[in-house]
Amino acid sequence: MVLRGDERVPVGDARERLSGFLPSGLPVASTFATIRRRRAAGLTFVLLSAALLPVPVASQVPCDGPEPDPWVVDFRDRVLAYDGLARYAVSRWGEPVSCQGEVTIEFDGVSYGTLSLVFRGDVSLIVETVPIETSIVILDAPLGFDDRASVEAALRAHAEAVGVAIDWTQPTTVGDRNHLMQTFWDPDPGVNASASLDIAEGVLVAVSFSLAL
Repeated sequence: MVLRGDERVPVGDARERLSGFLPSGLPVASTFATIRRRRAAGLTFVLLSAALLPVPVASQVPCDGPEPDPWVVDFRDRVLAYDGLARYAVSRWGEPVSCQGEVTIEFDGVSYGTLSLVFRGDVSLIVETVPIETSIVILDAPLGFDDRASVEAALRAHAEAVGVAIDWTQPTTVGDRNHLMQTFWDPDPGVNASASLDIAEGVLVAVSFSLAL
């Protein structure tokens, strides 16, 4: 995920923690309810080391308001400017209709946290960063994307723009014909990059991209 001009901020597999990461009652509650249902269905997600589990240092706040968190505002602006999946979402569904975020951990003087953007059509983009150079971005549509080919093309373009070499021919598949998670990896284990398709009853309901260094 590109956040600072030409500088890459890598992403990593934190998907397991996302289901309980944000407080309930947020505009993206349907997104996390969907993720919880996928976990209940037996889909396997990659866990971060317990040493990286963040200790919350702030509560989820709107990106815009009387006293917005400067870190959240800056994170929102960088994601919208440089993240490929975010730019794709804006091109398809317009500017976000809501935005919330929070700093969840301070590590070595640097802030890390979450951002959730909601678009028209109940489409959400969730981004999380974790120390030291780890984050994940998920584009989620609980009712399914109406143009699967376009979304998959955006995921591939995003991976290419980040500069990883995902092997799109040999996915790791978890689940059954009713609900599948297909994960495609960069063959270089030192890169630890992956892109995933979440398919429920033949319908693409989420894509994600991750990379951890």
